[in-house]
Amino acid sequence: ALNAQTYSQPESAVYDAQRDCYYISNVGISGVWDGQIITRKSDSSLEYLVTYNFLDPKGLCIVGDTLFVADVNTLYFIDLRTRHIAGSVELSTADSFLSDIEADDNGYIYVSDTYKSCIYRIKASSPTVYQRLDYLGQMASPNGLCFDKANNRMLIVTYHQNASIMAID
Repeated sequence: ALNAQTYSQPESAVYDAQRDCYYISNVGISGVWDGQIITRKSDSSLEYLVTYNFLDPKGLCIVGDTLFVADVNTLYFIDLRTRHIAGSVELSTADSFLSDIEADDNGYIYVSDTYKSCIYRIKASSPTVYQRLDYLGQMASPNGLCFDKANNRMLIVTYHQNASIMAID
């Protein structure tokens, strides 16, 4: 694995309990294909998870042995056993800003698109199967996501002044 010595605009982090490490999305220079997913091991050493330059990777989410990565308008899925990109799906066209990713208890992941003001609901076991949730009404610029397990709903934080927190069941 390649050694990663520093962070450059780190955006998100997720802990992998099975492998006892963190994955950090490292944006790099915005708009340049130099983004990386960095692995931070328990001894604090850093290395690149895959040998691929992302555009501007943001949200991260682990489901089973797959790390999902939101990168501008594309969702990547990385097999954590092999440390290779297993595939990708373009969720939107240009002028998108895929931001956060969160999983529910029913086998789906949700990806916020801040610029398109929508959420994508994706079947984790078959990531090319997805739907765009446009019925969110007054919600503009969804950004942060959090699954509220106790109430079986997805909480969504918007990205603007006087930001609201909304929920979808």
